[in-house]
Amino acid sequence: MVQGVFFRKHTQEKAISLSLMGQVRNLPDESVEILAKGDGRALMELEKWCESGSPLSKVDQVSKTEIDHEEVPQTNFKIGF
Repeated sequence: MVQGVFFRKHTQEKAISLSLMGQVRNLPDESVEILAKGDGRALMELEKWCESGSPLSKVDQVSKTEIDHEEVPQTNFKIGF
């Protein structure tokens, strides 16, 4: 659950700094989904960052699922809705 901590904006900034493509968005169950594509080391760094998140966030759990790269938006990293 993410509210009022700018988690999506901070995630976008981190992903852009790592030259990743994809998006971050809130889901109906109030969790956050990140779809990312790029260099393996950059993806691992983003995953590690997600464990603590933005400065005001409290992360309870991070789950990782590998998906077909076709499912990841082929654009600069965006905030989805």
